[in-house]
Amino acid sequence: MERINNNEAIRNDMDSWGLRFDDSVVRIDARVLPPEKVMQGSNTYRYSAATADFSRETRDRPLHVAVAVESWIVLCHRREEANVTEFVRTLMFVCPPMGVKIRQPRLVLLDDDRPSGSVYALRQLARGGNIEPALIVLPNNRKHRYDLIKKEACVDLGLHTQVGRGYCSLSPEVGSEIQ
Repeated sequence: MERINNNEAIRNDMDSWGLRFDDSVVRIDARVLPPEKVMQGSNTYRYSAATADFSRETRDRPLHVAVAVESWIVLCHRREEANVTEFVRTLMFVCPPMGVKIRQPRLVLLDDDRPSGSVYALRQLARGGNIEPALIVLPNNRKHRYDLIKKEACVDLGLHTQVGRGYCSLSPEVGSEIQ
């Protein structure tokens, strides 16, 4: 507040509107609620209110209701193959302790990174039978590409999908944090 009040340009602008900030912050007496109990499966956990992080307590514990991931695909550009393979390896490691039965996915590598190439591949895969879910790894975060693929997958083909950007959202650390 001091920095704002001592800046002449800001002070003049505020004065023109008839406004000013007080020098001190308003203090309010409030009640701090105790941390909630986290229930996962048949276990109950408490966590540190200071960090509000319960990932450590719940890691490697069965979920209340875990689903099997039987027939799933990963669709990505060929240049993302190493990152995607490592991400899948991490998922295969972290899912079983949580009670999630996960099989190796069918990896579909694209040579073309145009949105139409991904849509065409999804159509071909959907015709081939049961795939649930589909993980689609995009080379960039262009909204048009994302929207086109999500519409085709979810609306037109009825597929459950997770769409992510390759190099940042599929790091092994992200897979480990899914626990």
